[in-house]
Amino acid sequence: MELGMGFSEMLDRVKKAEADAYRPYIAVINDEARLPAARKVWGELSKQLRELERDAHNILSKSGAIFDRAAGEKILAATRVPIANGIRSMWRRVKPKMKAASSDSEEDRIWQEECDRLLFRLNESAFTEAA
Repeated sequence: MELGMGFSEMLDRVKKAEADAYRPYIAVINDEARLPAARKVWGELSKQLRELERDAHNILSKSGAIFDRAAGEKILAATRVPIANGIRSMWRRVKPKMKAASSDSEEDRIWQEECDRLLFRLNESAFTEAA
């Protein structure tokens, strides 16, 4: 995994490191000489993992990596029916323009403009906002 990939990847690395440290800890559980060092390594990674997991939602929310479900449902509720109805009637709206088009590129432009018009509300929503 590349370094600097983000919080989720860092959390995955800490989870793996904690699991990797747990195995040697269990292996020396009855070895009084090696147990303290193994417990310290595993304990520190375990503590770091718990702290990251506790803070994950807050960190990911601030970074924009978590999508707010309520906001998404609101956007979908406002756009679903108009988009579905628009798709159902789209061909009737563009068919006369397509017949009048003089080239494939003009037909493509007509189709793309209709798609853009139909999807405008969705494209202007939180689904496409930059983080």
